[in-house]
Amino acid sequence: MSVLVGLSLLPLSALAQTEPVATYRMQPEAPDYHAWITQLSVGESTRDRGAADSVVYRRYRVAVPTSEIYSTVIIERVSYGLEGSDARVDWARRVALYPFNQAFGLRGTAISGLVVGPWAAPNVFEFTVQSRRFVATITSDSTVDVREKAR
Repeated sequence: MSVLVGLSLLPLSALAQTEPVATYRMQPEAPDYHAWITQLSVGESTRDRGAADSVVYRRYRVAVPTSEIYSTVIIERVSYGLEGSDARVDWARRVALYPFNQAFGLRGTAISGLVVGPWAAPNVFEFTVQSRRFVATITSDSTVDVREKAR
């Protein structure tokens, strides 16, 4: 059985296929990593109504501090007011990379050469490591879902 999609036929089994997603719990991170940041990628801002009709903007940042050859991934949520006033880091979470390496069969015990790419949405970013591309979705204050991007 096939489904008509545009001008091409697509088997129903293709619609049901999804790429594997691995969910990682993020750990709280102390703010002493800023001196070692080698990469910082900032997502789009979203607007929220704060208390007493104040306007609050929020956005995520991905910081990649590097110590010698080892990279770490830290996801931060930043809040700020109109025109960038009163900016503050609400929280910073370290992503556990060892389970990530195991889930996707990456070589070595540490991730080096990690490059954060474009943001697809305020909570979705791409990154490349060992010539493989991944998509990460920040799903809560403590979890991130990662899947390998189709080649």
